Amino acid sequence: MNNEIGTIETREQIATGVEESIGSPTHGIETSSTQSALMGIVLEMIEDGEIELHSLVERLNQTGLRDRAKSWIGVGENETITAREVEITLGAKNLKSIAAKAGLPEVEVAEELAITLPTIIDKFSPGGEMPEEAVMQEAASLVKTKIA
Repeated sequence: MNNEIGTIETREQIATGVEESIGSPTHGIETSSTQSALMGIVLEMIEDGEIELHSLVERLNQTGLRDRAKSWIGVGENETITAREVEITLGAKNLKSIAAKAGLPEVEVAEELAITLPTIIDKFSPGGEMPEEAVMQEAASLVKTKIA
């Protein structure tokens, strides 16, 4: 039962963090409408299991971007990533899928996700730990209902 409470708290932390990172006048955060739309698409893909954040972080680690991934998961400033590195991390299939859902060219999606992806991984790893994929899927679903 304690583990279930921890899971609920983690899910709520993720949902609140992601919700607060989406631009709004009340939060004083600027997010382009394209970034907000892409975040919604990525959240949907996380919820549906099409994108697994653990796999993305592993791909970052394998391609020499371990320090960037650690900065997103850890506490503190998130290091940047380039559009090309986003393409490599997401893979052609995921990038093409996101671009098709957004109705945007893949190049533009990669450029926008270079800004958004660090925030997504950061918010999905509260306290410097990435929870199980099922918890992240539930959190993505929760965020979608809050921001819809």
